Amino acid sequence: RIPFGSLPSNSALFLDYVRDWSRLRKFYPQDYAIESVIAFGRQRRALDSSHRDRLCAALSAQQKNWGNDAAALEKLARGAVALIAGQQPGLFTGPNYTILKTVTIIKLAKALEQAGVPAVPVFWIAAEDHDYEEIEWASVLDRDANLRQIRVDLSNPESSPVGLLSLHEDVNDAISACLAGLPESEFMGRVRGVLESAYRPESSPVDAFARMMAQLFQGTGLIIAN
Repeated sequence: RIPFGSLPSNSALFLDYVRDWSRLRKFYPQDYAIESVIAFGRQRRALDSSHRDRLCAALSAQQKNWGNDAAALEKLARGAVALIAGQQPGLFTGPNYTILKTVTIIKLAKALEQAGVPAVPVFWIAAEDHDYEEIEWASVLDRDANLRQIRVDLSNPESSPVGLLSLHEDVNDAISACLAGLPESEFMGRVRGVLESAYRPESSPVDAFARMMAQLFQGTGLIIAN
């Protein structure tokens, strides 16, 4: 492992948090260790049942819209802990760390379950973000190991929240450009199917992102939230 202290641009606050949490004890109620997360899950105060009912009803409608499995919502309705990660709805899921965040909360949920704490992973899509320039491109490692930038046009003079924007016909060209650069493999058909079913003209970047995440993490119990 590479220590965080060996990487550039990390703040002293962050380094103390991961290396010597005792220095920050007065600022944070607990550290990030899995034992602390499990302890919090066991002792937390339960939410009002009517609040959970409204929450799960809204989430259920969203899962249906995106073709995502809603089975984990039953567990959430019964009082399960929610492990939450989030990110802007990047083109073709955006940066690789979006996927790594999702894998992390899925694995954390499994760890809590093994410790006897019911838990569900939830990925929050930052649909109210206004920075459309950040989500209208993606870098793909092509067959020659070069970074190839794929773009769509989401420009809008009002700088509206990305959840209110729509993809245009150029998303089809972006999918073709992405696939053309990838190395041939037995996964190509599946990748094409995921991209073409998720990223469609007239869809919002949020819905496209959510449909792709639902397919990538099918069967993991991931709940997606706008």
